[in-house]
Amino acid sequence: MINDTFAHYQDLLSRADSFSAALTWTVIQPVTATPTLAELLERMGLRESDLEPARPVDLKGVLDGGMFIGRSGSSYVVLEPNGYQTSLPEVLLRLSVGARVCSVSWGVTTPGDLSYAVYGRLLTSVPIHAPEWRSGLQPRALDQDLAVLEQVTTSIRDGHLTYPAHAVAHEAGAMSVVESCTRVRLDLDWLSRPHPFLRREADVPANPSMPGWFADLDPDVDSRLRLADPDLLARAVRQAITDVLARHDLLDSPGVRPALDLLASGQAAAQPPRLEGPGSLTGQLQEEFEARRFEVAPHDDPRLRRWQAAMALARAFSRYRDDVLDPLGSVYLAAGDEWPHIRNTLLRLLNS
Repeated sequence: MINDTFAHYQDLLSRADSFSAALTWTVIQPVTATPTLAELLERMGLRESDLEPARPVDLKGVLDGGMFIGRSGSSYVVLEPNGYQTSLPEVLLRLSVGARVCSVSWGVTTPGDLSYAVYGRLLTSVPIHAPEWRSGLQPRALDQDLAVLEQVTTSIRDGHLTYPAHAVAHEAGAMSVVESCTRVRLDLDWLSRPHPFLRREADVPANPSMPGWFADLDPDVDSRLRLADPDLLARAVRQAITDVLARHDLLDSPGVRPALDLLASGQAAAQPPRLEGPGSLTGQLQEEFEARRFEVAPHDDPRLRRWQAAMALARAFSRYRDDVLDPLGSVYLAAGDEWPHIRNTLLRLLNS
């Protein structure tokens, strides 16, 4: 399971107290034109006047912020011990204009993410502790590169890779993906050479074009729904949830019809029983998926789709929901190849 690249990054992280707990590593590969350092800094909301004297990365230093910018062949390499500037979507997309960018980021208290952007568009986003949950315009664009991270995740979940061996395993696996994607290696030689250094991060205007995660999955339907009358929007969301529940024979499951009745009466603020938590429908379906999750690819797994169908209903009531269209993200995942049929139903409803 462990290849040489994974072993390299596991060893590197074991030596690097200054960034093993929190790091963003970003590789920018210019395609149509190579930006100057000043242009690259401008895309990050910074200026050349923000640069401090070049210095090597201190592997055993105190965990602090900052950004090292160097080169590896024709690629730019950005290393942020305890920083996250280049992982921000609004920065990542700007860096990928005329280029391809692969970035991995994790923090002391935050889970890690792997992002791949090309020509100003986010193609793939991957939680490094759950690589089956790919999203983006092309969720499967990195499938071949992600093999090592999937193998690491499986070994940890099956108990074949245990602590302390797995202490930085997901992070090392994700760094292996960045190298596989870009053919750029981060090693002690690169770290020991002086690189331009910036201590401050900058505010970059957020990209307002993606208001929620469903917008990333089907921006056309998302935009049409947001322009609709609120009552019609609520009806469309309820219809999509009902449709996907029916497709997975879940309408008569405990708590489903009462919850749909609450939605129909406009009582989404009332949390219905038996949808989430121990012994709930979503909990049961999640357990069924988790028990055999790697027998088939996630995008072909009917257990994953059934779980997400139930989650679509649960999300409609969740107090932690970030966006009114969040349930449709789960509908999309639950529908799989059937999404075009649900999509057409939504469009007919909007045009009625």
